[in-house]
Amino acid sequence: MRLGVDARPLMEKKSGIGTYLDAMLSELLELSRELELYLISDGEICFPEHPRARKIRYKGFRFLPNTLYFEFLLPRFLRKEGIVLDAFWGTQQFMPLGLPKGCRRILTVHDLTYRVYPKLMDRKLLFMLRLFGGSSLREADRIVTVSRYTMKTLLSYYKRECSGKEIRVIYPSATTHLLPKEQLPEGLFEKKYILFIGILEPRKNLDILIDAFQGLKEGGLKLVVCGKCGWNYEETLRRIEADPDILYPGFVSNERKQLLLAKSLCLVMPSLYEGFGTPAVEAMKSGATVVAADNSSLSEVVGIPELLFPTGDAGALREILRRLSGDPSFRKEMEEKSRRRGEDFSWKKAAEEFLELIGGKYEEA
Repeated sequence: MRLGVDARPLMEKKSGIGTYLDAMLSELLELSRELELYLISDGEICFPEHPRARKIRYKGFRFLPNTLYFEFLLPRFLRKEGIVLDAFWGTQQFMPLGLPKGCRRILTVHDLTYRVYPKLMDRKLLFMLRLFGGSSLREADRIVTVSRYTMKTLLSYYKRECSGKEIRVIYPSATTHLLPKEQLPEGLFEKKYILFIGILEPRKNLDILIDAFQGLKEGGLKLVVCGKCGWNYEETLRRIEADPDILYPGFVSNERKQLLLAKSLCLVMPSLYEGFGTPAVEAMKSGATVVAADNSSLSEVVGIPELLFPTGDAGALREILRRLSGDPSFRKEMEEKSRRRGEDFSWKKAAEEFLELIGGKYEEA
């Protein structure tokens, strides 16, 4: 099977979708000997070389958003290059218009932030998703969502566009790495810091965590914030830089992230909305406790009532953190529950379900 893939998320510094795609593609190649990948992007494609993974770069518009080229001109580019595909995977909610009729079209929907919380999105991406969100769903033959919550939300906004299509919930997983031999950064001690991982943007609601933390500094606790600056982050960054007990290393490597997760008191996800919540699964698979806002897919993914707090309630979050910090038996119990929950997520299972959905065969390659 020749599978075309929207590989634009496979940048050097990958976002959540890029990390998801990298892991899924690697597992798909392991599972299926018949699968040939055509990784298509207008930028550098950072994916390991493989005899059945061909990297194809196209040149987008010079002055217009490249999503317009992807939507309207990518099928023409593929025809010109003589590339015939059995299926195309729209990995980040965009599907080109006008793919050949014999080409199966699979669309992954990660979240509906642009419909649920449009004011919390970058305006350019919001415009593109509003422009092509509905048409991409209409073009798709089969739709993948990353959680039951995302599927429910999708059907509430796009029932007509999804009518008659097969929709499958396929949970992603998270890739764990060997703990590096390096030590924690100076000033950090095991189980003495709270961790946040995510882009600095309004949807992540980091200010609530900062509020909770600033009322909870007994015992030398620190807060470590990992992630790139997104948009409308300036005031949050100012608060981080003004507090000597908050460390901001910015973007960290997978290995460093693994170390920080494994040694942390907990990971906190205070987001207003998540389509899935990959850092939560990364943490649970690393043996870390996850504390999350009780909303969207976070409730579904974390699945431990004692570790969920009402969205935006800094006081409730502070009490959970205080108990984790001051009650060793409770902390051990929550670590064990989180570890067991993490075992429910598997890249192999996700890839098997995806191959079944698109009509591909799988056997260990």
